[in-house]
Amino acid sequence: MIKNEKTRWLILCLYAGGFFIVAVFATYGIFLGFYIWFHIKNGELIVRNHHIPHVDPFLYTTGMLPPYHFSNYEWLFGVATYWAYSLLGFTGIHLFRTAIILLTFLVVGLTCLEKPQKAAPSPFLPFIALACTCLAFLASYSRFEPRPQLVSALFLSLYAFLTLQKRSPARLVLFFIIALAWANCHIEAITGIVFLALVLIQAALEWLLVKRAGGEERAGELKREALHRLLALGLSLAALVVSPPAKGLLQQALEYHTRKGLSHVVELNPAPLAIMAGPFGLLLFIGLVSLGWAFLCKRKTPVELIVFVPFALLPFVGMRHVLPAAVVMAPVAARGAAAFLESLGGRSSRAFRAVDTALLLIIPALLLYAGAIRIQAGPAPLPGAGSSCSPASVYPDGAIRFLNGRDVRGNLFCPYEWGNFVIFYENPYTPPGGGGPVHRKPFIDGMLQTYNARLLQDYMSLLSGEGRRKDLIDHYNVEIFLIPYPQDSRDSFLSLAAHLDRDDDWGLIYWDDVSIVYARSSITAGIPSLRTYRHVSPAALHVTGGSQALASPQDVLKELEESTRESPGDRVVNTYVWMGIILYGRGDVDGAIAVLERGMKASPDSPAILYNLAVACLKKGEAARGLHLLEQSLKVSPRFAPARELKRKLQARG
Repeated sequence: MIKNEKTRWLILCLYAGGFFIVAVFATYGIFLGFYIWFHIKNGELIVRNHHIPHVDPFLYTTGMLPPYHFSNYEWLFGVATYWAYSLLGFTGIHLFRTAIILLTFLVVGLTCLEKPQKAAPSPFLPFIALACTCLAFLASYSRFEPRPQLVSALFLSLYAFLTLQKRSPARLVLFFIIALAWANCHIEAITGIVFLALVLIQAALEWLLVKRAGGEERAGELKREALHRLLALGLSLAALVVSPPAKGLLQQALEYHTRKGLSHVVELNPAPLAIMAGPFGLLLFIGLVSLGWAFLCKRKTPVELIVFVPFALLPFVGMRHVLPAAVVMAPVAARGAAAFLESLGGRSSRAFRAVDTALLLIIPALLLYAGAIRIQAGPAPLPGAGSSCSPASVYPDGAIRFLNGRDVRGNLFCPYEWGNFVIFYENPYTPPGGGGPVHRKPFIDGMLQTYNARLLQDYMSLLSGEGRRKDLIDHYNVEIFLIPYPQDSRDSFLSLAAHLDRDDDWGLIYWDDVSIVYARSSITAGIPSLRTYRHVSPAALHVTGGSQALASPQDVLKELEESTRESPGDRVVNTYVWMGIILYGRGDVDGAIAVLERGMKASPDSPAILYNLAVACLKKGEAARGLHLLEQSLKVSPRFAPARELKRKLQARG
């Protein structure tokens, strides 16, 4: 047992400081995501024009749709990110995001430390509060892209903190101010209203229970607290009503969970049950056990369940809700667990030995979940894209530089995530206001959940609806297709590429390891320097070998070889893979090995190059080298499905 009280608190402070430092390094520099580009441009537009647009000005399809209200309810976040970017560039965005996250979990930690009214300070609470704050951080780490939801988490944590403070007119004013800012940053301002409604019900129920038990003085105090929370709820609702994006906000919230077929787009996919084995599951377990114990052993109605349970269920409605769930659950779990531990041992030496044990085990126990933190160089593949090979980059910046350099202009169709990137003056490295006029607006961008339902349906049909695809292309006058480079046979972008390959009105003009670009003949005819590759077919030649037969493999090889000299893309890994696949299919194993070795010089760590070279070496009988290359491929990309499958087959053969 640590007898010196100062030593105990010093260790706790060191742990808290260590968590703060880890949080800084874990959040600063994490992937910027696909959505920040829209917010920067939206903020720039508002700052320059002093006007909040309610029709998306960045899409060429806007004028083709029936009238609809574009709920620009994230405009204030856009203004803040534009200022941050204007001052410090990407560093400003990283600092802005990191500051919001750290402030959010500082408030969560302070809320965890708030003891129930008139309760004696618990010696357990500081340690449990630190552990629950760490768990909440780890549970919600996947949601740390610089998006408006981070601001929502901060405002929700402030709501939770304020509801535990003493009643005062100033506190009511704070609720109104927070709600007003929140309503102009994110649609989850409605979540704050739900939270206040739940804590109001909690206070009312507690008042009724105390009144029935005969505690008149306590009942009167709880009644006043319930009335105070009712006023807070009313003022928050009023703030939402008077905010500029109020029109359409509620309608948008009601429609958000009813868009069938778009769950992967609007992130409504429920959390898998595997989440219960991680930090979120432990946080849920701590809360339920401590509240259940209060009900069974202390004969005390756990009114905190009124708030705890609905938020605990939110991730199982949509994974995007794990962040607000963790922010609300952590303080309830911390206070419940502290009360549970104190009741077991009171303030005896045995109890303090438990404190010391918990103190010494907090960080080692949390390290079990350190795997929840993955600082990504890039995101998971785009919705609909194959997953067998990670692309070399996450943005199609090479393709956009190519289009700009060749002055290729026209109506552009691309995945909605890339639409944000395109509107950012068509190049992420060009500061806002310094890129000249926008020459190619996208079909859709990352605010697609706010758009007219017809545009969303047409977007999905154009991606996957073979029957309507040609009619939609003509209806929307698409002139350029910028789509992810197909990764494997399950890639939905593969069928779109195949459709364009079959249409003589379209030609492949560019590819790299991230994207491919097709243009209409009416576009390419006006640019003499622009070459169209008529025989190369990405649909038939994706990284693991296409299932479609090539009509003239010799012509394809010729165009691919010429492309290596012209350097049509930032990197040419896929080019060498394609050439290797063709030569291997024709029985020229030595030629395939020679080409793939050239590709390995261009990119030594490409899992696709290593995998295909391993296959060729195994075919030639060079078993040792083939197995070595296969292991290298899996070392670079452990989830590279073709290499894993080949290794499994080889092991099965012995």
